[in-house]
Amino acid sequence: MVDAVRYAGIIWRENILRPKQQTGEGGHYHTFNEWHLGDNLIHLNFLRRLALQHPDFEFTHACRKEYHEQLQPLVWPLTNVKIVPLEGRNPNGIDAWKNHGAFTLRGGYASHSPLMLDWAKFHIEFFAELARRMGLATPIKSCDDLLFDYPGLSDETPLRDHWDVLVCNTGGFSRQLRGWKEDDWDDLIERLLKAGRKVVCTQRSRARAPSTMELGLSVTGVGNVSTHADRIIGCPCGPMWPTFNIWNRNAPRIVVLSKETVALGTQTKHARNKSDVLAIMEGDGWF
Repeated sequence: MVDAVRYAGIIWRENILRPKQQTGEGGHYHTFNEWHLGDNLIHLNFLRRLALQHPDFEFTHACRKEYHEQLQPLVWPLTNVKIVPLEGRNPNGIDAWKNHGAFTLRGGYASHSPLMLDWAKFHIEFFAELARRMGLATPIKSCDDLLFDYPGLSDETPLRDHWDVLVCNTGGFSRQLRGWKEDDWDDLIERLLKAGRKVVCTQRSRARAPSTMELGLSVTGVGNVSTHADRIIGCPCGPMWPTFNIWNRNAPRIVVLSKETVALGTQTKHARNKSDVLAIMEGDGWF
């Protein structure tokens, strides 16, 4: 009886918690992600690096069609990566969501991970597992590999000035920042402006500071603006992710999240609420 229980536990661990490897047929690999823009940005950073590592293989990723225009710059000019609508996804494709399995008996991958609240360490582990499921070696081996690095981040935008602070005041859809109000961003932006700082935001603010949204910039455009900003603050979500790139890894940055940490870059600090943000800004000379 004990052996039977043990055997059942092994089967559960290997086949439920750890899905079987799914190698690409004929060198063609299929993934999909049904969730948010940010989830797909992060995945395509992984997939781009994988495609560069394997130029003779083809990679097709399926996601919501409304994200395609924002995601195309991440795969350009590679010819071995394609983005297709969810409706046209391969039925044998690999679910690339970090919490895949959340609506099954096994539960979500992220939910089982002790690293769930450490974004960088978790994703290094997650991408190693995702690559294993594809039958390939992971291209993500360190925190630096999680930084965005693609040609579109060097394109010029209408906001090519030098900025003291980029405020990513766009809210996320995954409840990353609970208890935070839009007025909190507005208060911080006004205080920075009163201190004489040149501020640019990702969406409209009460102080009417220049914003990437009002000028129709894409998330890649936000990433480009970030390369001309001395300091960056925001809640990680779609528009903020490309600001974590190789060109500003040394920029002072405040990441505002309720629970997680995103330890990317050399001068990143974390805040849980407005009081934490003010303490960091005052202590580090943002005002």
